[in-house]
Amino acid sequence: APTFEAYQQVRNKLIEAKLAREGEVEMERKINAAIKRMQEEGVKVFQTQKFIVDDILTMRCPRCRMAFADWDGCNALYCTYAGCGCNFCAFCLKDCGGGVKFGQKEIVRQGGDEVHQHVRECKYAQGIGFGNDGRVQSQVWNQTR
Repeated sequence: APTFEAYQQVRNKLIEAKLAREGEVEMERKINAAIKRMQEEGVKVFQTQKFIVDDILTMRCPRCRMAFADWDGCNALYCTYAGCGCNFCAFCLKDCGGGVKFGQKEIVRQGGDEVHQHVRECKYAQGIGFGNDGRVQSQVWNQTR
């Protein structure tokens, strides 16, 4: 009987050790899965944040994608980035032509060109018009963003 009890004790210790190892392996697997999930979600959060900043909050030329912070004077905009010259609406950012793409060698500001005609009819420009005294920018950004 003492030999059998000693055998049972050793057997129980071995079973406990095996269960402890299996538990550690399972816990390690769960921890690694959680870390991987957090890393993937962290990347998604970063990518989403970057998209919001770069594509939603930053106004860009619709043609060359050069960012611009502000403008003054007229709401019919002309991109001054080298080689672009895009004529576009400050409200909806519609590319209204002009620039190198259309054979234009320099920026020509005309009140009757396509961009001015568009700004006159743009649904976001209702009640604002062409003029920009600084307040218009925040008003435009609030309406379109």
